[in-house]
Amino acid sequence: MRSHGFRVILLIVFFYTLPYGQARFSWKPKPYPRCRSFLVTDLGYFLRLTPLPRTVTDAEEKARNYVVSNIGYMQNINRRYAIGFSNFLATYLGQEYGVNWGVKLGFRKWLNERSSVDLSPGIILWHYSDDRNWKTPGFTGSIDLKWRQALGISLIAEYVPSRAPMLENDLGIYLGVELGSLPGLIATGVGAAGMLTLLWVASALAGD
Repeated sequence: MRSHGFRVILLIVFFYTLPYGQARFSWKPKPYPRCRSFLVTDLGYFLRLTPLPRTVTDAEEKARNYVVSNIGYMQNINRRYAIGFSNFLATYLGQEYGVNWGVKLGFRKWLNERSSVDLSPGIILWHYSDDRNWKTPGFTGSIDLKWRQALGISLIAEYVPSRAPMLENDLGIYLGVELGSLPGLIATGVGAAGMLTLLWVASALAGD
């Protein structure tokens, strides 16, 4: 009798914890109950839609190309919604070179098991550019439509204040495409390795 009661308790505990055992962490984004939490790995290429401030020289050539890497963590709160945070590193390329680094909050609505819409407000905590005209903190936000989690379309808005009164503050709007999930993770790794290699080469040449 005692053995039978123990088995019943074990069965109750098993079926009670089964959904949580199945809904574990995933390296690829999935809605609940396929996973409880997941990794965010996006790499995107963007083009600037808005003109640069009038006080910036060579405005037609500078900062038209924008590459953004986004790595973070999200938690499914139910079958339709997830929340989380991420760390982003963005590089703009043109006549001058610049980098933005910061953090974002993430709010995701699952449209189905493979597609979603994300809203991500954030803060630019550090900025570097050749002209040194801009300061932090700045503000950023994006809205992303992801298809199969491997490909997405994203719209980014960024605001970076200027250092001097004679310079206009920079409000940039960027439109681009993103790789996510496993392709995004691979592309981010390759991009990081390439960036470190370029920095190493530049440092070696500067030392010579």
